[in-house]
Amino acid sequence: MDAKTFAKEIETHVRPATFPVAAKLFGPDEPLPPKAKRPFRDMKIQIAICQAVAMARRYGKSMAQFALRWTTSNPVVSTALVGCRNEREIEENLGALGWSISDADLKEIDAIFARHGVNTMPDAWLETE
Repeated sequence: MDAKTFAKEIETHVRPATFPVAAKLFGPDEPLPPKAKRPFRDMKIQIAICQAVAMARRYGKSMAQFALRWTTSNPVVSTALVGCRNEREIEENLGALGWSISDADLKEIDAIFARHGVNTMPDAWLETE
């Protein structure tokens, strides 16, 4: 087998036959690059993280703050262990306190997880006695 054929054969196993994927968050007034694709608009698929980012933005929170708030709102979770390497990360985590996610949005999050087959309250986590 010559080198070109070998390289092509290897590439079919190593590189997926799809377009390259990258993600970048843009502000509301920032223009998108000409070849950028938006999952729902361009491909008619919803991606859980995109939906969560949009929800976090509605609250004026970062994704980390929103995720931490959701975690501590979950009745199964008694304590959230978070890591902080510096003062900035402590401040970021503190942004998850002092506000709540509406019941409607909590239900929407549950629906997003359900669409993606995520069980947020597995039986193994619940006390049975």
